[in-house]
Amino acid sequence: MKHILKIGLIAGFAAACIFSGCKKDDEEPPKKEEPIVNDTTPTVDTTPQVPDTIDIAEIVKIQVGTPFVNGVIDKLLPADKSTAVGMFDKPQVILNVPLNTDTAISWSSVYRISVAEFTLAKSDGTKINGTFSNSNDNLTSYFNMQEPYENGASYKAFVKVRFEQKVGKEWQIIKDENGNDYTEEQTTEFTAGNRQSTFDPNHILYAYPADRQYAFLAKETDEAYMILDFDYTFLFNEYKAKGYEQKIRITPFGGETTTVDFTYKTVTNGVGCAEIDYSINQLNLSNNVIYHLAIVNIAKDSSETDASVPYEIYAIDFRTSYYNTISEKMDNAIIGGIVMWQLYPYVNNIKCNWLLGDGESKDEPFDDYDYNKDEPSRSIIHVDLDYDNCEWYKKYMAPLLYENEDVLSIVGNYTPPVDVHYLSGAQKNILSDDEVATGNLERRSRWMCMNWHGQEAMDKDYQKVRDILFNYSQKSPVRKGVEEFLKTNNIPSTTTGDYPMILKYVLPGKNIVTSTLKINQVYE
Repeated sequence: MKHILKIGLIAGFAAACIFSGCKKDDEEPPKKEEPIVNDTTPTVDTTPQVPDTIDIAEIVKIQVGTPFVNGVIDKLLPADKSTAVGMFDKPQVILNVPLNTDTAISWSSVYRISVAEFTLAKSDGTKINGTFSNSNDNLTSYFNMQEPYENGASYKAFVKVRFEQKVGKEWQIIKDENGNDYTEEQTTEFTAGNRQSTFDPNHILYAYPADRQYAFLAKETDEAYMILDFDYTFLFNEYKAKGYEQKIRITPFGGETTTVDFTYKTVTNGVGCAEIDYSINQLNLSNNVIYHLAIVNIAKDSSETDASVPYEIYAIDFRTSYYNTISEKMDNAIIGGIVMWQLYPYVNNIKCNWLLGDGESKDEPFDDYDYNKDEPSRSIIHVDLDYDNCEWYKKYMAPLLYENEDVLSIVGNYTPPVDVHYLSGAQKNILSDDEVATGNLERRSRWMCMNWHGQEAMDKDYQKVRDILFNYSQKSPVRKGVEEFLKTNNIPSTTTGDYPMILKYVLPGKNIVTSTLKINQVYE
């Protein structure tokens, strides 16, 4: 489909220059007519005449071959002929030009590149299952294996990059001289080293309890687990050391060890590739104790131990809370009054202080796993405004926008925002090296601040909807709900009253809600 670039006569000589630059070699340039002296005939308009439309394809010539003279693939790793490659060193292609990004060579030449193919195979041709993904800066693409390399096996990785050029609003694949898709390719062959007998903590997506967790609630659920992004079946199956059994071992600081069973399973639907599960109840946890928990190899016959077999396959340290459940912890919390902190006219951030603990011997904030400000989706504690019981929302925002059928019939579905809050505390709350080594806890503030930015998020909806409705009302009659909306000049200001919130305790990576609590915050 051709794209037409409309150029009006007002373009004048600039447009004419562009057009004349596209003429064919055998065309004569337009000749300027000489004016007739002492003639009453009107002077002829000598401006080169430009047609109303120009085929953009006549201006933008499709490149044959790559426009990037030095190529775009910098290197493909592991390096060719490498040996003893680490079991988790996944293939990756490093590029000189970012993937899937518009790259302008000139005003009329815009290109982008993409990975057309990225494969990994054993030397016998057997393809390895996996996917490929890009880095945040789009300068690296990774082949993500589902399981590690086999001991000493040889592999071949292959990558193919494709080029496209933008013509009008469409992208066209660049061809070579023979009419085939132009690509840049690279291959590397390498040999893997031996699989390790422990597993890398970087492959743990989620864990409950987690390493250095400061305030683990021992009775909130019986589910304890680790979710992995790599299949470690080999470690718990065919590569398992002969004469050994594998257990979960837990040791309180200065106390006696307990061992319990665990299960390992691969995961085909859901998060990650594999999961390790065990029972919290069998761990016999006490409150306010630092524990060392490990997956261990235990020799069935102690007289036949093998020094090459590691005792700990993986280990973490964590502390149990003063409290057994989130309900018990929040029963001892003090929720202060709200302060409205103005972000800009009519829009406020609702701030409320939470004091967690009894104010004496059991002061304890949420830890960094309870609430992850950098990645809220990874938090265990989820908190949101209780819209059903918030008078300000029900009286002002719901009828104005979110439950206004006349408005929604024009702008589409809008729902009140969620996940627009964050908790802040006085310091980072994870176990320190000194606490793990000595068993002595450092003093921590129980103060936390709940910040709700819901009105700010609603104002963005309000402004967007207002623009849509204003433009619509210039062309079409509007119903009463739309008329009432357009009569407002700003989002309704927050008022005195209750701003109740709902707190949920959610198992990380599983999205299982174990407890739901209602918390009221009051603005006076």
